[in-house]
Amino acid sequence: MEASEEHSIMMMLRHLSENLEEFDMKFGRLAVNAQVTGECKLLMIRANPAPLGLQNGD
Repeated sequence: MEASEEHSIMMMLRHLSENLEEFDMKFGRLAVNAQVTGECKLLMIRANPAPLGLQNGD
């Protein structure tokens, strides 16, 4: 394998590695956001367990 081929492959691998790190950070943030959203919904349900439109005997 020529040096230029090796260099090209190393650059591609470095680029892929950087992209994977970026995706990992983004999906990690998405997972945290989804977890927080779920916890907020749970807290809202606990605070007001009656479904909307059915409160106070409606």
